[in-house]
Amino acid sequence: MAKLYSLISSTHPTISSTQISNSTRAKAVYCLSAALKHWPGAVADLTDDSNRGWSTLREGLSDPDPVIRRKIALLINTLLIQSTDMPEDSTQSSTPAAVGQPNEMVEKMSETRVVDALLKSLTKPLPMGADGDISEPDWDLREKCTRALVSALERGGLDAEQRQSLASLWDSWKMDDEWENVGFTPSEAEQAKKLLRGDRAMSS
Repeated sequence: MAKLYSLISSTHPTISSTQISNSTRAKAVYCLSAALKHWPGAVADLTDDSNRGWSTLREGLSDPDPVIRRKIALLINTLLIQSTDMPEDSTQSSTPAAVGQPNEMVEKMSETRVVDALLKSLTKPLPMGADGDISEPDWDLREKCTRALVSALERGGLDAEQRQSLASLWDSWKMDDEWENVGFTPSEAEQAKKLLRGDRAMSS
């Protein structure tokens, strides 16, 4: 647990009075991703309140460095995807949680407002550039956040208000022909739209 806590802490711009470089923090996120991948024990440690794991990931979505924001969004999506591949209790069951039903990881993301932070990254994006003078959206981050939200949606992780917020974005992107920039194919977009309307059946 101590090693995982060190990795989580290293994703912060500062630890006490110690300044951590962006490149070091990016490496910490990479190591954290590797530690959490298909390792139920590590995910349990992330959920441990003493580690502030989910809170750290939520804060990472508003990190000053856009590279960190993208890596965190990708990690969140990876965790959501593997949450239905990983048994809820590896010592008792080998059956993954039912698709469309919130499992413990999805519920924890909702409780710690990680889902809200993903939405905020899309509705109120941080400025780009050293002086915030780049008007072009961070399409890479938008795609990663959107895919993470769809993954959460597929697993019952969005409430009615969050679904409505995402649906409004969906409609505005469709009107502005921004699907290619967000990285979704027409079929992926249609499937997500059905889920937003309440149809939780996933395509095979």
